[in-house]
Amino acid sequence: MDVQLRVLPDAQQLVDAVAAGVVSSIVGELESYGRADVVLTGGGVGTAVALRLVDLIPQTLVDWTNVHLWWGDERFVPYASADRNDLPVVSALRDIPPPRPTLHRVGESSIDFPLADASSAYQTDIEDMFALKPDRPPFVVVLLGLGPDGHVASIFPGRPSIESSMTCLPVSDSPKPPANRVSMSLATLRKACQVWILASGTEKHQALERLMSDETHPTDIPARGVQGIDSTIVWADTQAAYGASQ
Repeated sequence: MDVQLRVLPDAQQLVDAVAAGVVSSIVGELESYGRADVVLTGGGVGTAVALRLVDLIPQTLVDWTNVHLWWGDERFVPYASADRNDLPVVSALRDIPPPRPTLHRVGESSIDFPLADASSAYQTDIEDMFALKPDRPPFVVVLLGLGPDGHVASIFPGRPSIESSMTCLPVSDSPKPPANRVSMSLATLRKACQVWILASGTEKHQALERLMSDETHPTDIPARGVQGIDSTIVWADTQAAYGASQ
């Protein structure tokens, strides 16, 4: 796995550097193509990066109406649930004047909208975007949080979903609640110019060490199964990179 490791002194500096890097990548993609698609992630550091990105919107000259934001996975719960990955961004954007990016949200759970239908609808949305870019990597940046067990999105170790060629996956047995999720597959997450994996805190140190080892297989650490077409970067703070000694 050809991967760069970038270590920042602490979580806040990691968040600031990643958010600034996403903006820079968006600017470059808009200049060369006119549209930029970015995959965001949830979790502590992932949500902090997404909110920092929203903070930067009014400070840029970017035409954000041509920026499309996606989520690598989403908890299949109501839109208003605090468990949603996208809720903090949706709420923060309400305070930002136009132009704003286009958000692509997984549908909310309801009696009339089961998990399989939500996954199918998100897959259709993704594949419609793919059709607009037949000769270009669809995503300019994919952000992924590294789980303590090495999972990314809602692709967990030892699961058959690691090898799936589907665009989008309904997940009904997540070991972390809530159990029901909709997740992009590893095959979809690889359709990116750049894949950036985020790791913050000592609880991520062991997973990060295994991720960086050439002896590790995606079955054990799913993050090993995602590489960017142009580059793959692991962004870590010192605690994730070096463990409890920091």
